[in-house]
Amino acid sequence: MIFPKKLKNKIKINFKKNYKNCLLDVNSVNKLITYKKIFIEKYKVNSNKISRDKKISVLDKPENLKNRILKIYQANNKKKFIKELFKYYQKFNVHLSLKKRYNKNFKKVTNQKTEVITYAYFGNLLSEINYLNKAQIFNTLLKINDLLIINSDMIKSTYSKDIVARCFEKELKILRDFIK
Repeated sequence: MIFPKKLKNKIKINFKKNYKNCLLDVNSVNKLITYKKIFIEKYKVNSNKISRDKKISVLDKPENLKNRILKIYQANNKKKFIKELFKYYQKFNVHLSLKKRYNKNFKKVTNQKTEVITYAYFGNLLSEINYLNKAQIFNTLLKINDLLIINSDMIKSTYSKDIVARCFEKELKILRDFIK
């Protein structure tokens, strides 16, 4: 993908340390922002070419987190899912990952991590959680986008890259709001 291996390794080191005592130099941050902008330009699909809410079929298998997040993403009324999204937000911020399956009480059923694209859908849904302020959303988006960059080689389809580009775009928009 677009992100250079050296930059990916810096992000991976910070991620493994759970962002404790981690700093990126100004040059690395500027490169990261530039590469995100390039990714957005290259992979974000115009709404004329593809419907933003293109329905992806969700199999009727036991519901895993990817299918659940995808259903919420495609739902017309996302307000009724705010508490559930908030629970996933809390899980992600504590563990910096989400598991493949949770029970009704949000206890993990498996130790297996969810698919990478789930994080992109989740990142796009963060702004729906009205309990969160912009700083909290930005902080979580940074972590999600770092995870997406680290695993960018696993994102193959055009539609998935579009979802990731939208996630990067949300982060950069909030960053511009903070700078103003």
